[in-house]
Amino acid sequence: EAEVRKFAPTKIADLRADKQGNQVLAGLIVETRTMKTKRGDAMAILQLDDRSARIEVTVYADTYNAHRELLGKDQIVIVEGTVAHDDYSGGLAMRARDVHSLLQARQNYATELTIEISHDMLNDKVTEQLEKTLAGAGGGSCPVALIYNQPRNRARVRLGERWQVVPSDELLQELRDFVGNEQVQLQYR
Repeated sequence: EAEVRKFAPTKIADLRADKQGNQVLAGLIVETRTMKTKRGDAMAILQLDDRSARIEVTVYADTYNAHRELLGKDQIVIVEGTVAHDDYSGGLAMRARDVHSLLQARQNYATELTIEISHDMLNDKVTEQLEKTLAGAGGGSCPVALIYNQPRNRARVRLGERWQVVPSDELLQELRDFVGNEQVQLQYR
């Protein structure tokens, strides 16, 4: 949840309809209803729950068709859209402009993956494992920086473009398993 708040900082319970422009929400889809528009296009109405509250999200045809695979029940999604007062329910409702999976949101919002390594940890085995792990997650657009810690010094090295990664759950877990949880961080815009 802490990671999600970095690119979707507003909780549903804290939403206000008077805020102009797009808002970004994250949550679990607890209900999905699909229907046809008057023109015969498919659309969906979702109930999104972020553990602070729920909101109804309307996903019109273009957005629905582009992101249909993400809109099933029990999916965690990040939704960008406008929030307005809903006269029918008396609460707030959102009109989705874009929908992302957690991985897609990471790819869109992450500016850098940082990996901290202490001097006493660094050896050929760790270097080889790090190289193998990063190479296996290559082909992405997320830059990687290594932070090397010594007792009195600290160096930061940003790796070249060929080391950019896709910041998947699997990559993050694999890195955390061998260098530690706190040593692997994603930075977000």
